Amino acid sequence: MSGGSIVVVNAGSSSLKFSLFRLDTSENLQLAARGQIDGIGTRPRLKAKDAAGGTLIERDLALAEAREVKDAIVLAGAWLREQFADAPLRAVGHRVVHGGAEYSQPILIDENDMRLLLESAEPRARLAVDYFVHYVAKEIGALAAVLGGLDGLVLTAGIGENSPEIRARILAARTRDEVKEKTP
Repeated sequence: MSGGSIVVVNAGSSSLKFSLFRLDTSENLQLAARGQIDGIGTRPRLKAKDAAGGTLIERDLALAEAREVKDAIVLAGAWLREQFADAPLRAVGHRVVHGGAEYSQPILIDENDMRLLLESAEPRARLAVDYFVHYVAKEIGALAAVLGGLDGLVLTAGIGENSPEIRARILAARTRDEVKEKTP
């Protein structure tokens, strides 16, 4: 994989953050742009800067343009394709974060926490796991739609690497994209 670019996104409930990295001929990553669409569903605004901090774009969006996160993904994807047409997309990384009604800042949920949730008979624990699987599958679907499909999918971090049940449930929810699991 030489040349091209990699995009990393972090989608929340009211913002989408993104970074685009160029791959040089030695496959080293060089930050090319970083930006965000915030105020999704209320007062959306697109901002992006280059690697040196220079403004690439800063503009208010119409509410109809970014009513939901999926709208912001489409907008950011179109803008990135336009700005970096000379750097074909090679991969996308996505961080899924959702705090629910009880958390206002990130907390670490590792494979042990997920194992406890999976073993629990508590209906709210089952709901939390079902929601997690649904949300991850939904976000993968949104990325697949913007990218025109997926050639592969990598589930990383503690849960992605160490929870075969969660991986299987996410992949089962994504079967229409024909994503197959490969174990290391």
